[in-house]
Amino acid sequence: MTAVAGGYLVESPCCSGNINAEGGLIDVALLHHDRTGAAWQLFRKDHGKGAWEWHSTHQRLGLATAVLNADPERLFWQ
Repeated sequence: MTAVAGGYLVESPCCSGNINAEGGLIDVALLHHDRTGAAWQLFRKDHGKGAWEWHSTHQRLGLATAVLNADPERLFWQ
């Protein structure tokens, strides 16, 4: 996890080689703090499009990271 402007970027080695054949770091999630709404926006990376997609909004950072860690549909860890 790396601090970025307005939040955090979550990266992970690409173990499957599906996205990065060399197994390098890939973007997994972006946590962005919306100061206006005092909430955390959780985004997932669509690697096919090369774009971030909104996933959910949470009032606390801990709730957003709990969703990311659980991820039963493996939306983030593809």
